[in-house]
Amino acid sequence: MGKMGYRVKENDILRIVKDFDIFIEYLVENKPLLTPKGALNPKACYELNSLLSYPEIGVNIKTFAVRYSQISFFFTIAVNIGLVLRSPIKGQKNIIEQSDSYNAFREMNTYSKYLVILLGWMRHTDFDENSREKLTSAFVTGLIDETFIQLSKMDKSEMINRQNKSMRKKPLRTRDSIRLMMNEYYPLLRHFNYLGIIKFDADDIEVENSYFTLVNKLHVTSFGIALSTALRKSPVSIVNKYSDFSQYEFDEDEDEDEDDDDDGVKEDDDAAAAADDTCDIDNGGDDFDYEESIWNILERIKLKPLGSKEFLEPFIPCFPENSIDSDMVNRVAFLESGEGQDKSDCVYEFKVSVMSGCYRYIQCSGDNTFHNLHMAIQNAFEFDNDHLYAFFPSGRKRRQNAIKHPYMDEPPFADLVYISEAGLYVNQEILYLFDFGDNWHFYVKLLSIKTRNPDQEYPFVSKSVGEPPNQYGDFESEWED
Repeated sequence: MGKMGYRVKENDILRIVKDFDIFIEYLVENKPLLTPKGALNPKACYELNSLLSYPEIGVNIKTFAVRYSQISFFFTIAVNIGLVLRSPIKGQKNIIEQSDSYNAFREMNTYSKYLVILLGWMRHTDFDENSREKLTSAFVTGLIDETFIQLSKMDKSEMINRQNKSMRKKPLRTRDSIRLMMNEYYPLLRHFNYLGIIKFDADDIEVENSYFTLVNKLHVTSFGIALSTALRKSPVSIVNKYSDFSQYEFDEDEDEDEDDDDDGVKEDDDAAAAADDTCDIDNGGDDFDYEESIWNILERIKLKPLGSKEFLEPFIPCFPENSIDSDMVNRVAFLESGEGQDKSDCVYEFKVSVMSGCYRYIQCSGDNTFHNLHMAIQNAFEFDNDHLYAFFPSGRKRRQNAIKHPYMDEPPFADLVYISEAGLYVNQEILYLFDFGDNWHFYVKLLSIKTRNPDQEYPFVSKSVGEPPNQYGDFESEWED
């Protein structure tokens, strides 16, 4: 069982599951129009806000989705695990429609639904967007894992009060991850609150200014302690696709002992024991560093493959006996979103524009990488491929969601990310930035996804309009003179 032998009661999770059901049913029934950036339109958000348990205050029918915390939380999960799909309509617009996995989700019991929501949150949330400072994803997911470690060490449900002393001066070094979250990361604590791990209400928060909302006190639930014990063995740092640690290569073979490169510590043959032992880290003193400590944990944990029954094993004791359908949870949470599926038979047609009146249509197969797309763009516009580059799937220049040149420092790397694995949707707009000195901005729009022609080699240019710009501008002509 979980910590203290506690198993979740339906009332512990009923609110979030009921709200999520209401949210999905609204999308399926109303098929709301999406904004050009792929978010829910303001009218839909406003209507949904009145139906959910945690309504935002101070919003109106013109308020954008980014202001709605719970709606954004649900939308990220629902779209990324594939319960609903972005579908193109006339006029280069998208609406939301149900997917094939929606009916399978509807048939689940409350406990299995909750686990799907939890796994979707762990896997698909861009936690950097929920932090006040744009720190490395390793820090943010590491802080979340440290918080779960701290919660799992509690013997019983208890109330925690925020320390009055500010922690902002040393955001990367602190001995108390929960109170750091209470001071610095209110949006993330709201996620914990939705999930039933902690509880706080409007009377427990203090809006200091437009940048800071403080949580003065919160209640750690018995279920939160039990779930945190499971999350020590399946760290968010590895599961989350935006984390720098998501590229971490872990050992899936339990029977093989290996020496650590640095300290020669032997791994335990029992994966669970290894996880328990290594999670008891020293989190005291002024020199404590979250990022370094999380690396120490991840170097010893043997995480099972996503979508496997073994991956769910740490979570099962938190729920009533025989209440979790592991096969169905994995199929909905991972497989139906496209992870692990072969989409190499699909063709993605992009319109790539660099300036007014100059664009190329480029078709890529699902098994082409973003580096293949990069090379196709370079050739199509007669550039020399002599600088670094990055793709920004959100259309905004943010380091956290970039797919990067293979020679850059942090993953994900463009030569390892397949087009079919990026969760792209028709009418999605991507920014391709080439040459970080001259900053060439190419605007990439996904026009269609269709069946692959087996006689065609990909990628290739299917349409070309306008003369390409001179990559080096006047400098090249002056050099020739």
